[in-house]
Amino acid sequence: MRHKIITLIYCACAMLLVSCENFLDEKSDKKLAVPNKLKDFQALLDDYPNVGSGANEGEISADDYYLQNSDVNALIKSDKGMYLWDGDIPHIDRLSSGWTNGFREVYYSNLVLDGLEGYKPDDHEKSEFDNIKGQAFFIRGVAYFNMALVWSPAYNIGMATNKWGLPLRTSSDFNIPVTRAELGRTFEFIKENLEQAAMLLPIHSQSKYRPSRAAAFAYLARLSLYIGDFDTALGYAEDCLAIYDKLIDYNTLDIKKNYPMPAVAANDEVIYYRAFTPQGKFSATGMRIVESIYDSYEDNDLRKTMFFKENVGYRTFRGNYSGSSSLFCGAAVDEMYLIRSECYARDNQLGNALSVLNKLLESRWKKVNGESLYEPIEPRSKDEVVQLVLSERRKQLLVRTLRWYDVKRLNALGANISLTRNFNGKTYVLPPNDPRYALPIPINVIEISKIEQNPN
Repeated sequence: MRHKIITLIYCACAMLLVSCENFLDEKSDKKLAVPNKLKDFQALLDDYPNVGSGANEGEISADDYYLQNSDVNALIKSDKGMYLWDGDIPHIDRLSSGWTNGFREVYYSNLVLDGLEGYKPDDHEKSEFDNIKGQAFFIRGVAYFNMALVWSPAYNIGMATNKWGLPLRTSSDFNIPVTRAELGRTFEFIKENLEQAAMLLPIHSQSKYRPSRAAAFAYLARLSLYIGDFDTALGYAEDCLAIYDKLIDYNTLDIKKNYPMPAVAANDEVIYYRAFTPQGKFSATGMRIVESIYDSYEDNDLRKTMFFKENVGYRTFRGNYSGSSSLFCGAAVDEMYLIRSECYARDNQLGNALSVLNKLLESRWKKVNGESLYEPIEPRSKDEVVQLVLSERRKQLLVRTLRWYDVKRLNALGANISLTRNFNGKTYVLPPNDPRYALPIPINVIEISKIEQNPN
């Protein structure tokens, strides 16, 4: 039964995603695709990786890595455009698109929410019903958040009426036309979905591939940090850590493994698992880590050996929290520590900020005879502590799609960060707050839906 339903929904998704915003003249027969049992709704939401894949476009466009010239020359047009911040990125030549993946998740979520609308759970089904409904809200919220990070400008309060938000779909009926919402409304919608999820989800989930209340709090913390609402971000990070705050002692990891981090089920820091699909050279083995990032780790910092594979003349990343070549981009305890520390620092609670940061870093540091070689960071000025936390974010959260997120949010606060790449003897620069931080929407979506393209 599960296979039949999934197959039918693939057909419906194919119509949705090929046409994307195609306003069909003939009404679809939704009976073909709508499940009617709780186990069937759950099966849809468990359909990994169709549910649970992140957008890789932001990571491709970020500056934590580089490719050799021959590899850049071999890229397809869209990938080369993202790598060099070229406004001409059609997307139609790519095997997979974060836009397609994101709206597939939105469609699955809406299908479940539509089906649950008329479902009357028995008393013994109420908790399962709430859980599934919470998962659907969560997945829809996360999908839109991931897409907004790539295809919308950075958000702050002054940009609430900016028109470059996303088309917000709240129904599985893809005949209903939608237009781009304002940026402020897009982020309100994301927040509303995650808040609904937090109210409905269980404290813990059966699997790290399924969201929990802790995961909803984690994404609300990430969202609030992105929009500069530091008090709210701190609250949600603390709510998340109150449920689950276990850190891995990196001294317990096996450095001899190709991927030293534990597998997902055994990774104590993973709260909710998502991964983005590597393509071609944009993979753990293809992306060469920028030398200055590697040099920023101290010698007794175990991340310097755990995170990187030594190659002849360059290093690649192997510290994936998947414990494999899959590139983790979900929610984890280390990120919550860093959000908590940054928010304390921005509120001038410097002692608390350093206490949180010291606890995290001590678990990353080398021990000798059971004694840590880590020396706690002494009190400093507010600006110094903020910059220290941001530096540790970059080192700890490497290759998780969060560098693009950080550059956009920090530039919105006036950080004045420019990205640079060198290719064939030429230096390419992406200045702060450039329109190209919102990537072009796939050209086939624009042609069919007639929604407005991003300026670039």
